[in-house]
Amino acid sequence: MMKKFFLENPFWSKLILAASLIFFAVTAVFALFYWQILNWVDLEMTDRLFLREPISDEVVIVSIDNSSIQELGVWPWPRDFHSELINKLEEAGAKVIGYDVTFSEEGTGDEKFLRDIEPYKNLIFPFEGSISLASGQFPIFRETLLPLPEIRENYATGHSLFVADMDGTVRRAPFLIKFGNDLSASFALRILEAAGKIKIETPEKFNQEIILEGRAYPLDTFGLARIFFFGPTNTFKKYSFVDVLRGDGSLEQFKDKIVLVGSEAPDLHDEYFTSSAGGRPVSGVEIHANVVESILQNKTLREENDPGKVFLIFLSLAIVAAFSVFYLKLRFALPLFFPYTIIYLIVVVVFFSEGIILPIFYPLLVLIFVYGLGVILRYLLIREEKRKLKKYFSLYVAKDVVNEILAHPEKVKLGGETKNLTILFSDIRGFTSVSEKMDAQSLVGLLNKYLTAMAKIVLENRGVVDKFIGDAIMAFWGAPLPLENHAEEAVRTAIEMSRELKKRNEEWKKLNYPEIKIGIGLNTGEVVVGNIGSHERFDYTVIGDNVNLASRLEGLTKFYGVGIIISESTAGAVKDKFVLRQIDFVAVKGKMQGVKIYEVLGLVHGKEKFKNLVEKFASGFEVYLKKDWAAAKKVFEEILAENPDDGPSKVLKERMDEFLTSPPADFDGVYHLKFK
Repeated sequence: MMKKFFLENPFWSKLILAASLIFFAVTAVFALFYWQILNWVDLEMTDRLFLREPISDEVVIVSIDNSSIQELGVWPWPRDFHSELINKLEEAGAKVIGYDVTFSEEGTGDEKFLRDIEPYKNLIFPFEGSISLASGQFPIFRETLLPLPEIRENYATGHSLFVADMDGTVRRAPFLIKFGNDLSASFALRILEAAGKIKIETPEKFNQEIILEGRAYPLDTFGLARIFFFGPTNTFKKYSFVDVLRGDGSLEQFKDKIVLVGSEAPDLHDEYFTSSAGGRPVSGVEIHANVVESILQNKTLREENDPGKVFLIFLSLAIVAAFSVFYLKLRFALPLFFPYTIIYLIVVVVFFSEGIILPIFYPLLVLIFVYGLGVILRYLLIREEKRKLKKYFSLYVAKDVVNEILAHPEKVKLGGETKNLTILFSDIRGFTSVSEKMDAQSLVGLLNKYLTAMAKIVLENRGVVDKFIGDAIMAFWGAPLPLENHAEEAVRTAIEMSRELKKRNEEWKKLNYPEIKIGIGLNTGEVVVGNIGSHERFDYTVIGDNVNLASRLEGLTKFYGVGIIISESTAGAVKDKFVLRQIDFVAVKGKMQGVKIYEVLGLVHGKEKFKNLVEKFASGFEVYLKKDWAAAKKVFEEILAENPDDGPSKVLKERMDEFLTSPPADFDGVYHLKFK
């Protein structure tokens, strides 16, 4: 009666479709955001927020431009030109001079140059290099190009690096870079420090902000600051190098100014595309000017990329859009797409004015996704969807699970979602040799009987048969409906499969069928589960690294000579229900990180039967981890004397022989397997 009411009630039908669409849209777009797929689109849309902003008159640029090179000759120039310019700027009363030229090599007139500039202590020089970036730490110099030793010893220096995004546009700069054991400040910060505008407080450890004169400047997870740009190229006052050198015009304009000197001639290749450039390159010295000006004006930018907050933005837009599509008439709902878009863009602009950069492209993609699919979903027939769902799941899922899904379809989320599940793989050992002993018809009959018996056990234990892969079975527990003890049910299934196969072998022996042996591997962890495929054909399945690990564990059963191997995560969930022993600590092929693997010996009530074996093997494994190969070998030999067929002891004993002959150089307890 309740089911009939649910099916015929349009409110609940729309609610389910709306919730499904919200889940799909938010999950899909959030995945794109999280993995930064199409991130360049969002960056370029954000660039449109930069408009020409008013600047102070404290920062000016002396440009090494084309006219200067034409007048003074091919670069690099004799040092006399530089010292003469510095003298003129100092005589004019410049507050500080940031000389964006890396004097890394000896040049003509070095001694005179250094002697001429010796009286001036307000000179800042840059140095260059290449850096490596890692999340959660400041950038690290890999190599550097430093000024002459005399300059480094007598003047403040700062790194002049910028970092380009994936589209080649410069939007970020490192304020601090790890240089040896110290943190080196940027060229712009050193200039402001020399001008008395800030005091650089070097943090003791990584933090996503830097404190300058009591004000926090945000950094991203890679220790980079987002640059606030005040406009396109030529936003700042510029004076040609050669004009200043000649004395053309009054030098009063440099009095008490922060003067940046740097190359702007295209042939000197110090140009970059920036957020506000409008497709025109901006010189490096002008980018430094933007950084200096932004700190003078306390202009900061922080990208709002916290996954939780971004997810809430996506979810809010999806909810508003979905309920508009499903609960308003389409002629009213569809035009609302444009007001929703405009309102969100207004919010973006308001937040940007406060120094917070909200994502633009991804939220709009959520709106497009919900509106586009929502129109289609409104015409889906709920009853037809239920019929297909029942037909599909009945092939793989126990009947009580199907009935529960039909009674409570809101518990099923079509599409992909991340869930903690337990995955089982089983495979017939030596199937080729088995098949060679039988004709095709008999082989198919035996295989069908075997797969039917094993699949029945999976279904009886509330599992899902994902697929048959030849003679292999893949199953999982914990979806589509939650199952708190999914690891326990999966391990219990593995034991029952082994027992059932033993009985079947006795029966099949009478029919002259060859004996079948199987290996079973289980792993518990987060996977993506859902309907995966095309619109015409799809499977309800699981994918992810934890699925691959379960498959690898099944492959290890033959190597270790055991029936069931489970991972550390599965063992942690079932250790009080079954008798387990850790048989190794391995890194499966293709992985560097080790995982502890366990053999399932039986139910916990039979632990006395295995007590001696488990304890003795554990003691041998302990001395093995301590690198006492000889003592470990002795323990495993003692086990084999009592249990000659104990596969794990054979494997470890042979490994000890290998280690005694050729000890590993960097043994950390993890044994790296070379096979799948």
